[in-house]
Amino acid sequence: MLEFLNKHIPDMTSEWINKTYTSGNGVYAQPKDSEAYDQLRHMNKQFILALNNCIFGKETSLQEWSTSIASDRTRTATPLYDIIVNFSIFRSIYYSYIEKFIEGNSKEVSGNEVINWVRIISRKFDDTNS
Repeated sequence: MLEFLNKHIPDMTSEWINKTYTSGNGVYAQPKDSEAYDQLRHMNKQFILALNNCIFGKETSLQEWSTSIASDRTRTATPLYDIIVNFSIFRSIYYSYIEKFIEGNSKEVSGNEVINWVRIISRKFDDTNS
C-alpha cells in the first residue's frame, strides 16, 4: 500500500487543490496558479510522504510538519477554520485512495489488515505527536 500511496501523491495533491475551501482570507484565498498555491502543493506532497512514512513505520512523528503548518498559518493570516476544513477535505481524499488500493487488491488484503490500517491512520491524523 505504501508504494501505491506514494505513486498517487501528485493525484491526491491535485484533487485536494481543486477542492480547497476558503472563507475569503489567507492563503486559500489566493489564485490557484499563484506562488502561494505552489507552496501549498509542495507542503501537501511533503505531508503525504511524511504521513505515509509514519503509517508504515519509517518515521514516528508528524511534529515537524505540524509545527511548519502552525508557523505558516500565522504568517499568512489564514483562518484556523479554513485549515481545519481543508485538512478534513484532504483526509477524505486520502481515505478514498486507500479504498482504491483495497478494491484493486481485495484478494491480497484481509479485513484485519484494513482495520489495522484505519486505526493507525486515524491515530496519525488525530495526534500529530504520535
